[in-house]
Amino acid sequence: MNFLKKHLLIALVLISLFGYFLPLTGVSLTAIDKDDDSILVHDEFFLGADLSSLPQVDAVDTKFYLKEVEEDVFTILNTVGFSYGRLRLWHTPENEPAALGSYCDLNHTIDMAVRMKNAGWKYLLDFHYSDWWADPSQQTKPAVWDNLTFGELNLSLYDYTYDVLTELDNYKALPDMIQVGNEISHGFLWPDGNTNYWSNFTQLLNTSIRAIKDFLSSRSLPTDSIPIMLHFAPDSNCTGYQYFFNEIQRYSVPYDIIGISYYPTWHGTLTNLNDCLNNLVSLYNKSVVVVETNYGWTFEWNDSTNNLFWTDDLHTGFPATPEGQRAFYEAVIQIVANLSDNKGLGVMLWEPAWVTPCEGGSALENVALFDFSNKLLSIYYIPLIKYNIPIDKPTNGGEIYGAPPAIIVCISIMIIGLVGINIEKNRSKNFAEII
Repeated sequence: MNFLKKHLLIALVLISLFGYFLPLTGVSLTAIDKDDDSILVHDEFFLGADLSSLPQVDAVDTKFYLKEVEEDVFTILNTVGFSYGRLRLWHTPENEPAALGSYCDLNHTIDMAVRMKNAGWKYLLDFHYSDWWADPSQQTKPAVWDNLTFGELNLSLYDYTYDVLTELDNYKALPDMIQVGNEISHGFLWPDGNTNYWSNFTQLLNTSIRAIKDFLSSRSLPTDSIPIMLHFAPDSNCTGYQYFFNEIQRYSVPYDIIGISYYPTWHGTLTNLNDCLNNLVSLYNKSVVVVETNYGWTFEWNDSTNNLFWTDDLHTGFPATPEGQRAFYEAVIQIVANLSDNKGLGVMLWEPAWVTPCEGGSALENVALFDFSNKLLSIYYIPLIKYNIPIDKPTNGGEIYGAPPAIIVCISIMIIGLVGINIEKNRSKNFAEII
């Protein structure tokens, strides 16, 4: 009997040591993820969210819920797979009568940047270089720059860009990526920076980028430590990019990442998107991010503000249901994550938490990831993405993955089996000796 106890004790010790030390061996096993419906992505890929309107939601003390429990919105979005934010920055929104007060000004942006950093997120800073929305149809200069000469405009642009980064640095909230202008397919800072005047447009771009690199140098940081994105909104059928980026190349504008907006009603089918992104990677050898996209889960609304997503915005095969919304996002993620050489860096959803109630109302509560009671849609209880992570690599959340339980159980059974065989042999030997 003592012999049996001794060998079982040895077996248990071996099993314990195996389970403890295997994570330290660097064996290239992968984490077991119970969420089999999540999209498997490469290690550099990120899922991002533009949360620029969150302060308007917070202003009326709106709560968010995960499975009936009130939670911080970042905690909830973490469970879906988000780890990257995006913040739009307007110069002086108070000068725009249509804007709602000071939202998206520097002070609000700093507050949100700090909040994202505290949540463990990275973030992209989106310089609109306007007092309000900037997009392909409007790129209005900040009012305070209206009467400047072109030389003065360049100087003001440089100083403003440099000063914004200085302020963010004072709060230890520097961005992890910067886009110079928003959807600059036809230029920015009109009329001076319109693409009708490519020399002027690219000079302004270079001024903004030089301010970023000079700031980094002044802080003894590598000048490439914050990647620069150029954000392009394609024409219908996801075209028009080749002329734009050829000109960018011709005028020697330095940048690192191509950002693309993708809304089916404006930019075509998923097939168009796939062709566009693959061509961009092939032609320019740059990393690519779908930096804006969203899709509705219903045509209903929850306030009196007109919604932006309606029947004309549907993509064939993806109904306006929670299941249809998720399937659309999965399709976009799959396209980006599968680009050659891991050039597809990420996908950012536009305003997935712009719910109601909200100061000023929301035009996007039917594309948020939350129902009209601000509960996370149950379709997202399974994360959108998962990573193929070696067990010796900590995750962003700090969890260290050990040997998958199934492997430990199998080897444990083997060890116990071998010990059992040894016990039987010794029993036979002892019995023979007694006889």
